Amino acid sequence: MKMSNRKNISDYPVIHRSTCAALITLSFIANAEEIASQNQPNILFLLSDDAGYNDWGFQGSADFKTPQIDRLANSGVFCTNGYVSASVSGPSRAGLLTGRYQQRFGYFMNPSDTDVLPKTETTIGDALKKLGYYTGVIGKWHMGFPEQYQPNYRGFDYFYGFLSGSRSYYPLPASTNATTLNNNRLRYNKQALDETKMSFYTTDLFTDKAIEFMDESKTQNKPFFLYLSYNAIHGPLNALDADILPYLGLTDQVRRTTGGMTASFDKSVGKLLDYLERNGLRENTLVVWVNDNGGEKSEMHANNWPLRDQKGSEYEGGIRVPFVLSMPNTLPQNQQYNSPVISLDLFPTFVKLAGGDPALNPKILDGVDLMPYLKAEKTDEPHDYLFWQRNNAAVRKGDWKLIELNTKGGIFELYNVKNDIGEKTNQLNNQPTIANELKAKLVEWKQLHNKATALPTTEYDDLYRKVAYPNPFVKTVSFMSNYGHYRILDIAGKELQKGTTTQGLNSLNLDFLSSGTYFLQTIDDEKGKVLKIIKS
Repeated sequence: MKMSNRKNISDYPVIHRSTCAALITLSFIANAEEIASQNQPNILFLLSDDAGYNDWGFQGSADFKTPQIDRLANSGVFCTNGYVSASVSGPSRAGLLTGRYQQRFGYFMNPSDTDVLPKTETTIGDALKKLGYYTGVIGKWHMGFPEQYQPNYRGFDYFYGFLSGSRSYYPLPASTNATTLNNNRLRYNKQALDETKMSFYTTDLFTDKAIEFMDESKTQNKPFFLYLSYNAIHGPLNALDADILPYLGLTDQVRRTTGGMTASFDKSVGKLLDYLERNGLRENTLVVWVNDNGGEKSEMHANNWPLRDQKGSEYEGGIRVPFVLSMPNTLPQNQQYNSPVISLDLFPTFVKLAGGDPALNPKILDGVDLMPYLKAEKTDEPHDYLFWQRNNAAVRKGDWKLIELNTKGGIFELYNVKNDIGEKTNQLNNQPTIANELKAKLVEWKQLHNKATALPTTEYDDLYRKVAYPNPFVKTVSFMSNYGHYRILDIAGKELQKGTTTQGLNSLNLDFLSSGTYFLQTIDDEKGKVLKIIKS
């Protein structure tokens, strides 16, 4: 999509590159004192939730006015082909927090109550804390409920927010049941807060806490990294009356509320930019804004035009998102960058900007440092290929994108997303050469990235230890479920068995499987879709 009055940094052809990385376990820094002595920039990373691709002024929204988001976009670079690594919140966040395709460690679907981000993964908080940063998470976590997997144990000095995937924007009532209260209540670091004595709207509250955090970094005498993970514009439909007022003329009543929620987020972005400017921090602060996945149309009526589909889909409407980086006097202003980039790139971008070396991450990173590309110091493509996989899978090379629809019997579709951003014309039969190349590349990628065991959990640790490696003696698998269904798939996504599940403990006989890697997909009627990897 073109924005008016914007200049394109580049529109270069794809150049095939092969990259090589070594798995190493070195520290991020060789000389911490030398790094700390530099004028390290601050990093403010804003993540919105479930918002529509076309619900912003700079994107041409006919319904919503977002002057502060427009202000941010005009002050930096808008990545017109910006993606996240998953079309739903949990795996998307797992990818951006680690800089790695989350399939490497078994994170395909939104987590269940017992799933966590594995401790074997280094987070961006871990990396920047080692580089001398004061690190914080404010807002939504969604990476695990057990205490040892909460932000203060994952590289973040400061946490103010909630652990689950969504919650009310208002204080939880005293009548809230114990499980919901534990998962959704606000926490300050390791302390759960009593919301019955509080009055707030989460978007405004998280913004106020962000300003407090940035103030606190001064007393710490450290640069700050703040991961400001708003629950806006995720459901439920909660908006302040004053924010809805400008949208009362809309005929869609849901859009009125979504507009109010968007207005609150927009005003918060303005408060943050004002704070940075007022305190002389703007030019030394990289501000990044990304949405966690595609807009949610069913409940929130998000507008993803001109993209096809919505959150949860591997079509563009599920994975292409607003993606803006702004740092005056370092990055160009009011410009577009048109080559495909992905949220996995943020980890190495932040580490390199902080003075570290992304190549020294304990595990291989899948992203690249974007700064030289955005500054036109590098003119090749940041990525030869980009990949996605949940129920369905996709791969993009240059302008071409192949989708594997396992939910429709494993059929393939091929689109030129530069000329056909709405993915309306399937070119599979017209372009057999590129289709076959992308099919082969997708199979290769799955084989390399689907070798992880299932997500570790506190409840199933014994099971996962049993299936950690191919073992012909493991002939059953047990798992907890509500009433629903299950499927067992092979590495290529072919369905080998399916059936129903009962509430409680379920056991499956795996005698029909040989040694290898397989997927157990449970479609849980109450908890949604959860994907586990099992090995026989």
